[in-house]
Order: sequence, then structure tokens, then C-alpha cells
Amino acid sequence: MIAGRSALVFLLLALSAGAEPRWIEMKSDHFEIMSTAGEKATREILVDFERVRDFFVQTLGKSKGFEHPLRVVVFRTRKEFEEYRFKEFSAAYYRPGAERDYIVLTATLPDTFPVALHEYFHLVAKHTGIKIPSWLNEGMAELYSTLETGGEKVLVGRMIAGRHAALLTDRWVPLLTILDVDHNSPYYNEKSKASSFYNESWALAHMLCLSKEYRPGFDGFLKLITKGVGSREALEKTYLKPVEAIDRDLQTYLRGTSFQALQINMRLAKPGGPMAPVQADPFRVRFTLVELGARDPAERRKQLQGLVTDFPNEAEGHAALGYAEWAEGGDPLEAFRKAYQRGHRAPQFLSDFGRLAERTDPEEAVAVLTQLVELQPAVVSAKLDLASALLRHGSTGPALAALRQIKRVEPEEAGRLFRLTAHTHARMGSLKEAQVALSQWKQYATEADQTDIARLQTYLEHAERAAAAGTAGAGPQTAARRTYATELPAPEGASAEDGGRPRLARQEGGVVRPPEEEPKHLEVSGEFQFLDCQKPPPVMVVLTVRGKQRFLLDKPSDISIRGLGTGTTDLSCGPQKRVAVRVEYEKPAAGTAGIDGLVRGLVFGEE
Repeated sequence: MIAGRSALVFLLLALSAGAEPRWIEMKSDHFEIMSTAGEKATREILVDFERVRDFFVQTLGKSKGFEHPLRVVVFRTRKEFEEYRFKEFSAAYYRPGAERDYIVLTATLPDTFPVALHEYFHLVAKHTGIKIPSWLNEGMAELYSTLETGGEKVLVGRMIAGRHAALLTDRWVPLLTILDVDHNSPYYNEKSKASSFYNESWALAHMLCLSKEYRPGFDGFLKLITKGVGSREALEKTYLKPVEAIDRDLQTYLRGTSFQALQINMRLAKPGGPMAPVQADPFRVRFTLVELGARDPAERRKQLQGLVTDFPNEAEGHAALGYAEWAEGGDPLEAFRKAYQRGHRAPQFLSDFGRLAERTDPEEAVAVLTQLVELQPAVVSAKLDLASALLRHGSTGPALAALRQIKRVEPEEAGRLFRLTAHTHARMGSLKEAQVALSQWKQYATEADQTDIARLQTYLEHAERAAAAGTAGAGPQTAARRTYATELPAPEGASAEDGGRPRLARQEGGVVRPPEEEPKHLEVSGEFQFLDCQKPPPVMVVLTVRGKQRFLLDKPSDISIRGLGTGTTDLSCGPQKRVAVRVEYEKPAAGTAGIDGLVRGLVFGEE
């Protein structure tokens, strides 16, 4: 009887071991966890992460940078974790993502609190914009992992016994080598070398932050690092000694018998939120495992295609598929559009979708980016994206209104603000305002901006000369209608086609200022190089900033032309004299291969 019962228990245990892991989800005020570790262990880990977050929020004195969604994934056993492990020697890791970050760990760790601290520091460094080298990122993360709490105080910086002992016995790696390690280095990725990198990075961070000799200069050192100064130069400028001397100081420091720690007056808040376990959603489980496990881009895309086939109504799957296609050089717009139609509204997704759609469907881009600004009214880049889409759409008034909502801008975004402002005023015919914005743009311009600045400067000078001359059809508002890759109102006036070659009617007189309502046509400027008449209808080949583009003259009798005299104009087939031209066009029907637009208006002779 006993033997039979033992056999039954053994059988049940064997069946249980071979079963699929049972996934649960649990949420607090700031985190969500997906876990196979069971309710008790999952809740304890969730509490740890809430305490860690509270420490960093109180330390930094702000919550900015902590809003990015984070999913913590906990595996019950190391065997479950193996398939999704980032490096062969890692027991946990932080993985940033476009829409969501992940921290992944196993519940078999003796204490998850230090691990949570270490990985969460990486998240803080990324989302608060702290730019630091790999050794300092890992060294500070490990330093913070020693945090201990007690009543109204926390203690940071207790020596990590295992690392300290290894540093005293293992072969010492020169500090110059450690300072040069990046994510592609063997010291970062190979198990036999990584221990030296992590140990020495922690030791150097400990000495710089907490030793009596080095602590006073640490803030100045950090300022240099965050400005992009290299580690060696920053150390030598701050401490006025060569790195080789700092290397010797570090080895002496580790052989000491007394070490400082940092005590901070702080009470960590008790976690809030429901923290009630629920059975994990099948789509979310599968999606998360694809995100973590599929490292090869082609395999990831393949798995995501299977995921959206099985879960066609899940917006997040379509968005991820779009990003996978984009990463491989494909077009993500179809997948992004499906995600958007199914309600996906993650800010980074809206930004990416809107900026991509701007080139092919400005109206769609405006709708998407308007929602982004509504979600993030304080984010300057969102307003700049919206203004850019509005300008391409031809809605200059709303574009200017979006730009005027920006009251404060950081230097890295100032160039784009003034560039868009200059182009918007030029498009509206406000030449003086355009010149002012152009001058401001030049103060923040990069080398890549110089061509566009020169083109806009030339155009404004041409427009001002035309306005001063008072030439019919070249008044300030007419000239100022030219801008690059924006939409324009449909020109009025046309005459009938006459003969076999395309004959285009010239529109007389000036053009009124473009209205603020939604325009009808796209526009691009370039050099008219060739007229292909091999088969009707003829095709114009125009060299633009996007390369050679082909525009179909499908309705010559409906096309207006300005700048080549009066009456009708014959266009000769074959090579052209490479005259400057502005093409006003409509998008071709879907499936029209090799054609960029259907011509609805032409303006010749504008520089």
C-alpha cells in the first residue's frame, strides 16, 4: 500500500514537472509582474521593486523618467530562465524597449532586493538621460545594490564580500582596459573575463563615491562624464593624476581595513495597489516570451507574424511586428496602421507612426500626432512632430500655432524648432519673420543643416527680389508659397489639350495667399530632366532632394503652368534643359508602380 502511494506521488510529480509553467500576473501602483514563481514569491518581488523605485524617486527628487512602462518577468526555476537568459552568466537583466522595458530574473536567487536595485538603476540611467560609460553604469548599479533599510535611514555602500575577496586574489586587469569596455567587449560578454570587469567597476565606483580622497571630486567628475568627456580624460582632469596612479590607488584602497558607507535620512513608503494575482492573459504571455526569446531579427519577425495570425485583434502584436519589419529595413506602415486601428496609443508608437506616415499620408500623420500631443502636452518633440506634419500637409496656420505653443526648448531641439518656424513663415509669405527664424536656426544648426539653410536663404532672397520688382505672379505671397515637400491648394484655370504632345495652360496673374483650410495637392521642387513619351500618358522625370521622381501627366488639359509665358506651352519629349520646377501633384492610385504622383500644376523657373 505504501509502495503504491509512493509510486502515485512520484507519477504526479513527474507529470507536474513536465507541464507548462503556470503564469500569473500581479500589479501594484507602478509595476506589473508576469511570473511562474507562485503568488507569495511574486508578491515579495513586487514589493521589492516598489521600494526600489521609491528610493530612486526620493534620491533624485522627481519622478520624471520613471513613467516608461516596465514589465518584470519572473521565472520559477533556472531551467525556465535559461532559454531567455541574456548572457550565460547572468541571473537577471534589464532590457530596454521602444514601448516597454523589461527586467527579467529568476526566483531562485537568495535575495531579489539587490538584484532589483541593480537592474532598476540601469532603467533610471536610461530614462533620466544620464549618459555614462559601461564601467560606471555597472559599477554604480552594483554600489546601489547594497542598499539597506532601517527605520528612517538607508545605508548604501557596504562592501560586497565576494567581490572584495575576488579582487584580492584574482589577476588584476589594468584600469585602462576596464575604462574602455563597451557592450561588444569580451570583458562584458565572456564569463571568464566579465567577473573582472564587474568587480573592478564596482570597486572604482566605490572608491570615487565614498573614499575620503576621491569623494570631494566625484560631482565634478560626473559633470564631465555626462558632457561626453571620455573616462580617462575626466578622471585625470578631476583628480590631477594619471590613470595609472588612480589604478595604484584603487589596489591600495582594496587592501585597506576600513571603508566608508553612505547613510541617508529616508523612509521608504509602503507599496500600494491591489497586488492580487490573476491568471495571465495568453496573448501577453506569448508576446512577452517572443520579445525576450527571439534574438534573431528574422526569427522574431516570423514569430510575431504567427502571433498576429493567432491574435489578430491584439494591437500590441501588430505594433511589434511593424517594429520588427522596420528593423530589417522593411516598411512598417501597414502593421502600424493595423495597430492604430485597433486602439494602440503608446506615445513612442504614435511618434514613430506619425513621423513615418508624414511622407506618404500627411493627413493621417496629422491625426496620429495630434493624439500624441494630447497624450503628452508638455513634450516638445511631440509638438515639433505635429508641426512638421501640418507643414507637409499644407496647414501652415495650425503648424505655426503648434510651434507657438512651445515656450521653452532645450538646445538640442532648438534647431528643429527654428527650422520649422522659418519654413512655415516662408510658406505663408511672411518673409521678414522667416528671415528672423532662419537667423535663429543658424545659431543651433549642425553640419547636416547647411544645405537646407542655403536653399532656404536663396529662396528668401529670390522672393524678396521678386516682391521688390512687383512682377506679376511673383509677389511676396506668391513667391513665398514655395517650400519643400508640403501641400498646396489646387491652382485655378486651365485650357484644353491641343495636339499629340502635352499642351499645358498657363495661369495668369498672381496667386492668392494659401488658405488655412485643408489643401488638396502635394508639392515638391527640383530639376526637370527628362520627359518620357514612350507610351501615353507622358511621364516627367524630376531630380528632387529624394532622388529622381516620376510624375504622370495623366490629365494635361487640367494642369496649370506658370513661369513660361502666356497661352499654351509645348513640352518636348526626351532630355530637358534642366530647368527648375515645382510640381504640384496628387498621390497615385494604389498599385501604380514607378509613379510618384499625378501632376496637377507646374511652376517653372523658381530657384
